[in-house]
Amino acid sequence: MIEIGRALASDRTAIERLLAANGLPLDGLETALPTALVARDEGGIVGCAAVETHGSVGLLRSVCVAPELRGTGLGRRLVAEAEALAADRGIAELYLLTETAEKWFPRLGYHSSTRGSVPAELTASPEFTTACPESAAVLRKHLRPAEIDVADTPDFAEPIPSQPAPLVTPRTTVPVPAPDRLPAVYLGHGAPTLIDDPLWPVELAAWSAAMPRPRAILVISAHWQSAPLTLGAVKAAPLVYDFYGFPERYYRIRYDSPAAPELAARVGAMMPAGESVAQRERGLDHGAYVPLLIMYPEADVPVLQMSMPDLAPEHLFEIGRRLAPLRDEGVLIMGSGFMTHGLPFVHDYWDGRSGAPEWSMEFDHWAAEVLERGDLDALFDFRNRAPGCRTPIRRWSTSRPCS
Repeated sequence: MIEIGRALASDRTAIERLLAANGLPLDGLETALPTALVARDEGGIVGCAAVETHGSVGLLRSVCVAPELRGTGLGRRLVAEAEALAADRGIAELYLLTETAEKWFPRLGYHSSTRGSVPAELTASPEFTTACPESAAVLRKHLRPAEIDVADTPDFAEPIPSQPAPLVTPRTTVPVPAPDRLPAVYLGHGAPTLIDDPLWPVELAAWSAAMPRPRAILVISAHWQSAPLTLGAVKAAPLVYDFYGFPERYYRIRYDSPAAPELAARVGAMMPAGESVAQRERGLDHGAYVPLLIMYPEADVPVLQMSMPDLAPEHLFEIGRRLAPLRDEGVLIMGSGFMTHGLPFVHDYWDGRSGAPEWSMEFDHWAAEVLERGDLDALFDFRNRAPGCRTPIRRWSTSRPCS
């Protein structure tokens, strides 16, 4: 069990040893020790982070995790604790310098900056004057973003900009390795009420606008597990309203997209002889049509839904590998679900409790890091390796489309 807490004076030697072993500077560390955090396990200190306070701005420094624990979400936890400490001290903005983690910190909300924009009190610190070279990247994060007008939403929800489109659209990036290749996407569809959310539809619409227009869409929704691998309707079929207790109007939604019989035939032909493929006149469930209502509101792109035949990661990955050539044929492959789906815990947050369950954040952070480095062995063995899997969860299907 790894615990994060304030550093003690007696921890200095262990912190210096950890930083030095990982090539991080020690200059000015004594200034940051009073606000340093350490992560401890049975063997000692395995991680650290510190914040230097300079008025209303702060310097995040000495973020380090023992090599054997990288990819476990510990680094994210340390940064989150450091940010909370900074906020408690009245710091509105954090800066940092890095030579090795320029691509990692943006995943935590940090944005590239320049030395010229750094307040003078920070540029006089040892980090800027002696510890880090001029080539080190400068990043910053607003802990209390002034440009966001928070709407009247539950405290656990994401703050909603009053005019979200100008903020969301510039952040929309869709890597397209070849002009004619469609990406494979994974998105969270949530409840049907999300179509009325002030932010989620803007994000999805911006995302679809940034992609090449697909010739057809293959959807794998977490809400359809059926063996053998089964293809949905190849002619007009009613939607599947697979949710309960919502206002009547959500059961009257229509999404009359064209069927995709040619795509169904192509998918069947791509499977090996040992992979049985069935066909069923089943309409789209809400994991498919809810995001499509926003992404392609004209319902003019043919859509085919495919079931998950089981929950075995290696098997699902192999199916995905066989389907990958569809991307070069104008087909958008869309996985729809959530990385975690702790529905029994939702009611704990309707009373204004902030944040999310710790196990959920741990799993999400771990998955992001493992996906970033392409560690298939860790993904396949997530039940044993992911930190959040210690919490009992009845089913894993909601996150499986990303496998």
